[in-house]
Amino acid sequence: MKMNLMKMDQKRNAFTIVELLVVIAIIGILAGLLLPVLASAKTKGKITQAKMEVKNLASAISQYQSTYTVMPAPSSAATADVTFSSGNWNVMVILCDMDADPNANHKKNPQKIRFFDPKQATGTNMPGLGPDHVMRDPWANPYVITLDLNYDNLCQDTFYCPGNTPPLSCSAAVWSFGPDGLPNTKDDILSWR
Repeated sequence: MKMNLMKMDQKRNAFTIVELLVVIAIIGILAGLLLPVLASAKTKGKITQAKMEVKNLASAISQYQSTYTVMPAPSSAATADVTFSSGNWNVMVILCDMDADPNANHKKNPQKIRFFDPKQATGTNMPGLGPDHVMRDPWANPYVITLDLNYDNLCQDTFYCPGNTPPLSCSAAVWSFGPDGLPNTKDDILSWR
C-alpha cells in the first residue's frame, strides 16, 4: 500500500505532455508579441543615433568653416557644390584630423583639431568610421555630405536637388538614407530639417 502511495505522489509531481505543450504555446505567444516591440525599439534607437550623428557632422563642418574660413573639402580649387556619399572619406579625414590624403601632414587642418570624433568600425560593412575612412550610419550605409563650395549658403545636393530643383538653404547638408536604405524617401534623416 505504501508503495502505491509513493507512485501516486511521483505521478502528481511530474508535468503531463499536455501541460508542457500549453506552457510552450504561452511562451511562444508572448515571444510573438514581444519581438515586434523589441524590433521597433531597436529601429527607433538607430534613428535617434543617426539624427545625433547627422547633427554632429553638420556642426563639425560648421566649426571647421569657422576656424579656417573654408569648407573641409579635399581641393581648394573646387568652386561648385560637391556631394560626397560613399567617398565621404575626403571630408572625414579632414574633420577627424587624420594624417592621410587629402590631409597628409595636416595640410587641411594645420591646427590638428579633431572636429569630429566618431565611433570606429573595424569593417566596411559596419556603422561608424570604417578603415576606408567612410562614415556609415547605423544601418551601415554611407552618410551623404554636400558642401557649399561656392559659399552662397545654398547646397545643391545631388540627391535632393537634381536638375532645376531649388538648392537647400544651408552651407552643409548631411543626411542618411534611413532604415530603408533608399534616397529621397520619407524615412531619410536630414540635417536641414
